[in-house]
Amino acid sequence: MQSENLKKEATRILQELIRIDTTNPPGNEMVAAEYLAEIAAERGLEASVIETAPGRGNFILRCPGKDPQKPPLILLSHLDVVPAEPEEWVHNPFSGLLEDGWIWGRGALDTKQLTVMQLFACFFCFREGMTPDRDIIMVATADEEQGGKIGIEKLLAKCPEMFRKATVISEGGGFPLVKGDKLLYLCEAGQKGHLRAEFTFSSPAGESPFLPTNNQYLSAANLIKRLESFQWPGNVPATTNKLIRVMEENGFLNELDRLKPLLEAMEKNTLTATIWEGGKQSKGITKIITDGRILPGVNRKEVERVLKDLTRGLEGDWEITSFSPGFETAGEGRLLQTFDYHIQKKLNKAKVVPFIATGGSDGRHLQGVGANVYGFSPVLPDLPFDQVISMVHGRNEKISRDSLLFGIQVLTASVIDYCKG
Repeated sequence: MQSENLKKEATRILQELIRIDTTNPPGNEMVAAEYLAEIAAERGLEASVIETAPGRGNFILRCPGKDPQKPPLILLSHLDVVPAEPEEWVHNPFSGLLEDGWIWGRGALDTKQLTVMQLFACFFCFREGMTPDRDIIMVATADEEQGGKIGIEKLLAKCPEMFRKATVISEGGGFPLVKGDKLLYLCEAGQKGHLRAEFTFSSPAGESPFLPTNNQYLSAANLIKRLESFQWPGNVPATTNKLIRVMEENGFLNELDRLKPLLEAMEKNTLTATIWEGGKQSKGITKIITDGRILPGVNRKEVERVLKDLTRGLEGDWEITSFSPGFETAGEGRLLQTFDYHIQKKLNKAKVVPFIATGGSDGRHLQGVGANVYGFSPVLPDLPFDQVISMVHGRNEKISRDSLLFGIQVLTASVIDYCKG
């Protein structure tokens, strides 16, 4: 397919995906998954749509390889999107509008664009009659934006062997840092973990309702004060150290200053109070709910020790209500080198460098089956990293048609190269 025809077809499919409102909750990804299955059927390909809850569809397309026992290459994206308020956008977030070469809409960068890129990578493998050295499996999931319990977790329970020891291309990277004609393309090679902890403070037993001490409020306020100056030292991941070193070596010092908050978040464990519950209806009980982002290598036992130290001397209890550890993928793997090679073929002053994401995605669920997860959804420098940050989960999300074509070309070449055997 000629580039212009490919761009036109990919644009149309992305527009249609954006127009399918998969805001989560409630999700309704089944409509999007069935649409993708129809697109595959038009090309003579049989895809699977797995319903993991009513109306929650997951799309799977498999390119069989020479050795089905070899760990597969998984092309992973998600079909659900976060909410968007139309009145806050320049254009309706579910219009899929094409204007001046840009496709507008929720999901244009997170991650319906990646779904389209991966879909065409599979189409090219079939069209060229390629038999890869391993299975290539495209998986577009439901429920990623709400933690994946109705999506990737259900798929893992149904078919864990499909993901075991797989190499995974997922979301989270592919956006460049720009300095003159130099480009550093970020490839996610790990994620910080997630911690949710609740702290409970109660009024003294037998306290008179006519003469309350309000001790529970004082204890809660003291916890907030401690969190304000809280320092939780940790080992900075090797991937983060390499990212900073590469930025320095390539003259991105100004970028280091501008991205300082983000880089600091990549280097630290954090714990922040998000909700205070209490008042007359609480029967003397006050709760502080916290959200943490934890560096790779921190286990639950260390978390328990830190929470115990944090609350020492305060009259209250704490509970870990959820904990998902971080991870760091081997940053010098062959797939990363393949991305670097094909990016440089397109843009000769570009370099791919791994980083640790501060947020989570479906990839974190695959650590229990030994998968190696990389995040790479390559775009042109018309969408530098700092602009992408403001659009993803924000307003006026968009991608250029040229970037969509660029991503398809780079990703397809990388997949073919990696699986050629």
